[in-house]
Amino acid sequence: METKAIIVSAYPLVIEGLKAVLGISGEVSVISSATSCAEAIPKIKSLSPDVVIASFQLPDGSVCEIVKVCKLDNPSIKYIVISSADQGKYFEEALKEGVHAFLLNSVTQDELIVAIKTALADEIYIHPKLASAVFGVKRMANDGSIYLTPRQKQTIELMAGGYSNKEIASHLNLSVETVNTHVKQILRKLQAKDRAQAVAIAFRNSLII
Repeated sequence: METKAIIVSAYPLVIEGLKAVLGISGEVSVISSATSCAEAIPKIKSLSPDVVIASFQLPDGSVCEIVKVCKLDNPSIKYIVISSADQGKYFEEALKEGVHAFLLNSVTQDELIVAIKTALADEIYIHPKLASAVFGVKRMANDGSIYLTPRQKQTIELMAGGYSNKEIASHLNLSVETVNTHVKQILRKLQAKDRAQAVAIAFRNSLII
């Protein structure tokens, strides 16, 4: 079954570009679009899409206003934000409101599909370059104190690619339980509260490239 999506952006060219990208994937059906909060909210309420892909800033507000209103009627809808890094100071609010993914304007087709799948699994997807804006990630001491085993490095590289623990297990020919253990150890070593923050810290400290 195709995922139903609504695209929200002030720029028609952005909407058409995203429609084209998602159309090629064959996995997502764009059922409508809007260019403002006022236009988007009634469409989201009436059409109940699986995901809403929106520019962070719109002519009459931000995506946060859309989420605040629409989640009251349908809390299962997932929201994916596409923005520039300089809007990062607003991301914490968006995360608290219920946004599931943060992507750069230069998002690729593969990354967009991964973000959608991650959001639908009720997990958070954040582009590594935006993670510091969302979490306030700081560089850790570069004194050799951060050591990941080769298998842990393979695991976090796949985490950065949006793979779930089950997919990582299949890719590395490991049991899911073993991958769960690796992920827990990675989070502990990097002092991260979740996998998205762990990936951001790993990038910041050149543990993965």
